[in-house]
Amino acid sequence: MQVSVLTPVYNAEPYLREAVESAVAQDETVEVILVEDGSTDGTRALCEQLEHEYPKVRLLGFTDGREHWIGDKYNLALQHASSEYIAFLEADDYYHPGRFERAQELFESNPEIDGVYEAVEFLFETPRAERLFLESDMNADAMHTFRRHVEPEDLFEEQLPFGTAGWCHANGWTVKRSVFDVIGRIDNVRGWDTIQFMKFAACGRMVAGRLDEPVAVWRLHETNDSFPKPLPEVVHSVQQGLFETMWRWALKRLSVRRRHVVLMRLLAHSAKVVPPPESRSDGPISSPASSFSV
Repeated sequence: MQVSVLTPVYNAEPYLREAVESAVAQDETVEVILVEDGSTDGTRALCEQLEHEYPKVRLLGFTDGREHWIGDKYNLALQHASSEYIAFLEADDYYHPGRFERAQELFESNPEIDGVYEAVEFLFETPRAERLFLESDMNADAMHTFRRHVEPEDLFEEQLPFGTAGWCHANGWTVKRSVFDVIGRIDNVRGWDTIQFMKFAACGRMVAGRLDEPVAVWRLHETNDSFPKPLPEVVHSVQQGLFETMWRWALKRLSVRRRHVVLMRLLAHSAKVVPPPESRSDGPISSPASSFSV
């Protein structure tokens, strides 16, 4: 099994070396593709140093002078990836040893599957980061994982789009490169991973790997874009945007039956009423300008 690890990079100097070395150390990793874009710290120089130190590391960037979102970075890395299998790793996170062992077993035993999703654990950098996370209404368990088994043929409807059985972070995905020929490019939207997992589930056969033992770490620090807690209307707006992005994609890629499922849930979400500020009891909240990650 040969894997290309895709890593978008921006201002990740304190964490990037650990991320890259955790990926390079995996026997299955044949390349770690870094896509750096306009960092204002020493990240660019560190990327160049890591590329010099490790033959598996490749550094890419943009030459058009524009600001690029995460979808652009992943799509550029995917365009240059050489392996049959694709994995994702955020620049401030890292893999555990044996990251691809179970995925390889599943791909080898069932050539029909298109992807494997596995558990990812949280690592809180500071007590304040943990407090902010717990206040953010996100899953407060020790791991991003599924709470129960879901059959591949039921995964799309069951999880669309925010998940009823749990969730698996992108650091825990391994997918065949060929699935992108069916689903197309990665979207430039906040919550790109929510949409991407739905695309995998709709157009590929995704199976569970290790769900009770993490294969990677999601590092949570005070600069994560999940913090601070967003206003309810901001949450609703971001979620609405994800539904609409999914609907536009579904029109081109999905069957009539599945387009109907997406449309009904889009309309149901559009009809939700966000409570006015005076009726809320959730304590201090952030401004509408706060960033948000689903």
